[in-house]
Amino acid sequence: MQKNKIISGLFLFALMVTLAFTFFGKQQHQRTNSVAPSNHQAQQPSVKTQVSQTETKQGSDIPQKVYEVLKYVKQHGEAPRGYVGGREFKNREHQLASRSRSGSMIHYREWDVNPKQEGHNRGRERLVTGDDDRAWYSDDHYTTFREVK
Repeated sequence: MQKNKIISGLFLFALMVTLAFTFFGKQQHQRTNSVAPSNHQAQQPSVKTQVSQTETKQGSDIPQKVYEVLKYVKQHGEAPRGYVGGREFKNREHQLASRSRSGSMIHYREWDVNPKQEGHNRGRERLVTGDDDRAWYSDDHYTTFREVK
């Protein structure tokens, strides 16, 4: 009986250690992911990063920085240097249209609108572009969207 308690205790301890390493290791990986830009990225022109957080395009409630990132993405097909972006946006909650007016499937990509800062999370703001040439801004991490025109 005593032997079973010892084995059970060791098993529980090993399980807790494994879970702790999994949890903390994943957090560390997320913090250190995408550290240094490649040489290709270092030669790209960069988007303005000094835009005020509250500055908006005239007649719009969408920040100017969103338009600047969108312009860069349209010209270069990738995120500006120092920004995260270009990953597929799956539209799992079906907040955005899944098909274009012609009936073809729309594929989306997501982009940060703020430059990545070491030691800080990426924030809630995102730009989502579709292969239907439409773009959407979310200031609450994909809960709501506003079309960028």
